[in-house]
Amino acid sequence: MRKPKQSARNKALAGMFRPTHIAPVQVEDPHTQTAAEFKREYDAQERTKQEAARRARCIALGVQLLSEPSPYLSEGCAPLNTSGKTPEQVCELVRQAFIQFRTELEARDITITDAGINRIASVTKLNWDTMDWTDPQLFHRLYLLMKECDCFQAGDILDLRVNEQPPAEQPAPAPFDMESLNSDIPEQKAQIKNHLEAEYYGNETAKIFSDWQAHIYRTFGVTLDETQQRAAINYFPAANKSFLDGRAWDAMRVTLVNRGILPLTCRTNDEVLCAELENADLNDYETRRKFQQASQRINN
Repeated sequence: MRKPKQSARNKALAGMFRPTHIAPVQVEDPHTQTAAEFKREYDAQERTKQEAARRARCIALGVQLLSEPSPYLSEGCAPLNTSGKTPEQVCELVRQAFIQFRTELEARDITITDAGINRIASVTKLNWDTMDWTDPQLFHRLYLLMKECDCFQAGDILDLRVNEQPPAEQPAPAPFDMESLNSDIPEQKAQIKNHLEAEYYGNETAKIFSDWQAHIYRTFGVTLDETQQRAAINYFPAANKSFLDGRAWDAMRVTLVNRGILPLTCRTNDEVLCAELENADLNDYETRRKFQQASQRINN
């Protein structure tokens, strides 16, 4: 006996309810962590710890700076030379140095109020004999150190740069159309060469500068502000140095420290020792012994 034919509708319904294989759902364990994620989390925690330790050191240094003479501030500095000068003449030279320092700050839209001047003057008096305050760069060094250590209070410094309006958005320049140029024509070949060099060195320099800033933070615990970044970049054309010369970056760092643009903490042990040697009396036996011991500690 033959089975009755199934209608098309019944076949369709049968197909809808045919059992199918359901693959098991892979549920990802939320507690598992990849090596890269662990490293990122660990590095972030370490940076937080280092920043907290740096801030604690800065606060302690700031308290000392406002209350007693600071060996850290005067490290590597020549003492105030009063030979052949009256106290009035020395005070006038110091006043002129401070006016120059304040004028240079105002050129960058940074104004020190009377309260800020009094605060700087109090630290200057505490370290009067140990530093040559006739040098305007020492006031720059003091200003940066006091700022880093939160020695200034609200109203001491007026930074007009924070109120600057962002520049109007400029239309993007037309993309460089290299395909339309003919490298067989000398003028167009020069255009292609200049474009490729600018693109390479621009990208390469930006990467090197970013790596250098990360190195400064890891090694010395210092994050550069905009003024310090600009001074670092401007050093190379002014000194006729190449961005691709690794030694030039160390020379730039030492130069900015000596100018008071970077803090004294941005120096290696060797550089600290060399700075002390420049102002030391090497005819003194104890001084020579001290530097010999310091040199042995560094080399070991």
